[in-house]
Amino acid sequence: MRSSFLFRKEYHEILKTLPSEKRIELTFLIFEYGVYGEVKENISEDIRAIFSLIKDKIDRDCEEYGIF
Repeated sequence: MRSSFLFRKEYHEILKTLPSEKRIELTFLIFEYGVYGEVKENISEDIRAIFSLIKDKIDRDCEEYGIF
């Protein structure tokens, strides 16, 4: 479990383009992964594709800034 992670402006830009239900789904995925390192199983396909890109960026940021 991490105590923090970097939430990039580009994540917000992506979230703004989504309908409410999808926005909520992706927001929770980002925070659950960013803090707990967990990814739930039942993710809609469109959100899974977006999240995979964000997940990679979270991993790189945490490695670069020493957040574990």
